[in-house]
Amino acid sequence: RTPLHLRLAEVKQVVSLATAVLREAKQKVSVVIWTDGVPDKRKAFEKALRELMRYPVSVTVRLCTSDEEVIEYYSELDSEVSAPLEVLDDLRSEAIEVSHCNPWLTYAPPLHMVRELGVVHPLIDALDERKLRVGEMKEFIELLLGSPAPLPEPLE
Repeated sequence: RTPLHLRLAEVKQVVSLATAVLREAKQKVSVVIWTDGVPDKRKAFEKALRELMRYPVSVTVRLCTSDEEVIEYYSELDSEVSAPLEVLDDLRSEAIEVSHCNPWLTYAPPLHMVRELGVVHPLIDALDERKLRVGEMKEFIELLLGSPAPLPEPLE
């Protein structure tokens, strides 16, 4: 039994109290859901998720299962709900997805942990969705290394 809709309603209530402050500071709350099952009330969960996403939040769903029904449900939800929703599988599965799009990148545990903790950045989100352009690769490496000064422009 996974009553996720009830938990999301609680989170929404807390976030709603801080919305003005968050928006003024241009900040978001990172909501990370670790789950091994589909919500017991799917429609209620989807409604609660959409309501929560009206607030300054980003949502990461970290799947803790290899059950195909669960993976399929959240993958479909990810494609239906626009950002800021990120659905993550285990390290190996995510590494395979990233390598299909960006074979130059070794997807290692620290990067996976950053994503699991709900860190949101457009380039991190894109790693498993599409091939990064050369300029984006440079920007990603600067982000990853915390480069204090911009790296030289790459040759195309």
